[in-house]
Amino acid sequence: MVYIFRNGNHQSIFVVTSEGVIATDPVAYGRPQAGRSNVAEIRKVTDKPIKYLVYSHHHYDHVAGGQAFKDAGAKIVAHSKAKSASRAQGPATPLPDEVFDKSRN
Repeated sequence: MVYIFRNGNHQSIFVVTSEGVIATDPVAYGRPQAGRSNVAEIRKVTDKPIKYLVYSHHHYDHVAGGQAFKDAGAKIVAHSKAKSASRAQGPATPLPDEVFDKSRN
């Protein structure tokens, strides 16, 4: 199942699979509680582990707030350009665990 999480004018998705949850974009830029709220909404739907958080791209409003997911056990995956954006967001936004770009196919 695919679900949408909304935080103000921002939204992200999470997918519940048989093995766990894949979430995108903690959308906590300017709203630091959003990462925790997003995880709490996932917990209302499933108790399966949150396996991955994907920073979809480098815009700050898509990478801010990943710490709540990291605390929940998620591995963070992102494009290499999102790494510098997450570094600029501070401690509530951890760097990706795994980074890729189009030169690594």
